[in-house]
Amino acid sequence: MDAAINAGATDVHWYSSPTGGYTRLRIHGALTTAIDVGPQAYPNLISTLKLRAGMDIAVTTVPQDGHIPYGPLIDLRLSTLPTRHGEDCAIRILNRTAGLRCLDELGLSTDFVSQLRQWTHLQSGLILVTGATGSGKTTTLYALISEILNIGDRCVVTLEDPIEYPLPGARQSPVKSGSDHTFSTGLRAILRQDPDVIMIGEIRDRETAQTALEAAYTGHLVLSTLHTSSIELTLQRMTQFSLDPFLLSQAIQGIVSQSLTPLYCPCNTGCKACQHTVRIGRQLNAEMVSLTGVTDRSALISGSLPPDAHRISSSQ
Repeated sequence: MDAAINAGATDVHWYSSPTGGYTRLRIHGALTTAIDVGPQAYPNLISTLKLRAGMDIAVTTVPQDGHIPYGPLIDLRLSTLPTRHGEDCAIRILNRTAGLRCLDELGLSTDFVSQLRQWTHLQSGLILVTGATGSGKTTTLYALISEILNIGDRCVVTLEDPIEYPLPGARQSPVKSGSDHTFSTGLRAILRQDPDVIMIGEIRDRETAQTALEAAYTGHLVLSTLHTSSIELTLQRMTQFSLDPFLLSQAIQGIVSQSLTPLYCPCNTGCKACQHTVRIGRQLNAEMVSLTGVTDRSALISGSLPPDAHRISSSQ
């Protein structure tokens, strides 16, 4: 794991195969070439990882999740999956030293950051950060919450699955799918904790979406994420939840849609500097729409943007 962390990997993939198994690292969004693991070493390796992650090593036919604290600043999130040749394992590396950034460190335009900062001063409304898995949504969300915490005059409560980074000053609550403490039940409990700002790690179902809208309309600033690839698809996804039309049109104050694109090494063919992946990093590309100040919001009910919604690109 030390080699993966030093290489800047965000994920480690272990694949089972007829000859044992192999591993690949995800660095700057791309998977490296495979490194073979022998037929005797691979099962022992997976069992060791599962044992350290608090998973049941006797269970090999059902997916499991776990985590391993790896020093004071790094957590490893493990997920196993039974496959044709054995168990596969994916490890997400959560590096607290690399994950927390302020708004000015996201690589966005001045106008974009200025609008994000204006949203952190809102007293109510719903802010959505959207994008595909691995697009940096959590990083942006944490940057917004960190900005709010720096202001220091509001109670901030979060619901996360899992808690990825500590936020001093925030009350962070871990939720888990399949348990009694889900995003939906946790959000209703949070509303009894006198919060000013609520962060929901992800809106996954109608009940959570409806409660988030109700909270956003009744004096709370709510921030959350959705797995959608554009602002328009985000609005369409929200309408698919069959939410209260009035709340849908009135509560949403802003949407960010983002993705990460690779930055390529000048070598073109792979060198020591780019770990022979030809990539030297990733760049955040984003666009946003601000609905603050928009009076006629009727278009939102049908999943469309009002004509006077303020749109900003990160490349401006």
